[in-house]
Amino acid sequence: MWSAETSEGGTQPEDLPSPGIVQSADLKDALDCDLGLCPLTNTMPIRRLALLETQVPKTQLIMAWIDMPSLQVIASDQYYSSIDAKTVRYASGTRGVDVELEVDGDGVVIHYPDLARRV
Repeated sequence: MWSAETSEGGTQPEDLPSPGIVQSADLKDALDCDLGLCPLTNTMPIRRLALLETQVPKTQLIMAWIDMPSLQVIASDQYYSSIDAKTVRYASGTRGVDVELEVDGDGVVIHYPDLARRV
């Protein structure tokens, strides 16, 4: 079960939603969290699904996705599949993302197109 305790301080920008779990979010099937703009959280499903060890077809997962910078938590449908021993396909139906992630042998993202590259 997912839960959140939040508090706000200072003056929030008018267009920034309040942090916490969005009331309509159905997180009962979410096993992992995904921090927006953070490629490191892709490692959890990559390793759990053993995407680098075997050929895994497109697999749907529900994530507790944390929006940045609002820190709102929503249920996000995400899809992972194997391409080869160094590449994984990641897509998000919630946010319209569909990319090939380059990963190291431990499943840590080393290149996420248009977002991050490990140096």
